[in-house]
Amino acid sequence: MTASIDEQIARKRAAADKQASRAAALKKELRDLERKKAAAERKARTHRLVEVGAILEQATGLTFDTEGSRRALSTALNEQLYYSNGVAFTRGGDIASACGEPDGDQR
Repeated sequence: MTASIDEQIARKRAAADKQASRAAALKKELRDLERKKAAAERKARTHRLVEVGAILEQATGLTFDTEGSRRALSTALNEQLYYSNGVAFTRGGDIASACGEPDGDQR
């Protein structure tokens, strides 16, 4: 005996609801994974920043524990200077070039 149209509709709706529930669960799992990835990336970046800060303090013998000292460091690294041939550079760009970063200032 064939199912009535109402029974077929009810089965299709139940299947659609089940699929919608599964889709919502998958979207939640995806959001959770994306949050976990973002948290891991933030943690890794923070770790890198702490290491770089330690290297900078060790190399300079200074501590950058005030807003003023950090501002002075930023100014020193970003100040536009000129070589004797007139080419502009920044100390930060020179450091980037020395570390092999392609976006350092060109000489």
